Amino acid sequence: IFGETPLVYVMQFTGWRGLILGAGIFGILLAGVFYFSVKKTQLQPQSPTIIPESSKAIDWQALKQVFTSNQNWLLTFYSGFAFAPLAVLGGLWANPFFQTAHHLSLLQSSVLVSFMFFGFGLGSPVLGWVADRKKNYLQMMKIGVLISLAALLSIIYIDILNNWL
Repeated sequence: IFGETPLVYVMQFTGWRGLILGAGIFGILLAGVFYFSVKKTQLQPQSPTIIPESSKAIDWQALKQVFTSNQNWLLTFYSGFAFAPLAVLGGLWANPFFQTAHHLSLLQSSVLVSFMFFGFGLGSPVLGWVADRKKNYLQMMKIGVLISLAALLSIIYIDILNNWL
């Protein structure tokens, strides 16, 4: 959320090489802060825990049960197909699309992309909370996908952004 817009802003002033150099220096400084601020605790020697031989081996029966469960596969495909449009649009095409279709600057388009991921990050836990309250997970999954579809289609096909920006 905070990565794209601030990075574009910094890149406009320093160029991409300056941005990468600054990010590297920031990473080294952050590592130094953690190195000197995180407490080093001594582990107390304990008697060795004996792990039974049966727990060391892979439980092939349980693994088979996971891979043969239709619900696991449906949930896996649902999750992938529900997130893929946002990831592809936001990660690959959104900046050039907003710049071309809506004549926005790189900075303005990066703000919109950040808000796409912000909405996903805020909406997912909210829908999860509502689903927990209603105890109707399938309905919330359908509603979430419909909200996502409506948002993505409006981004692509409705030209109202120029009135707001």
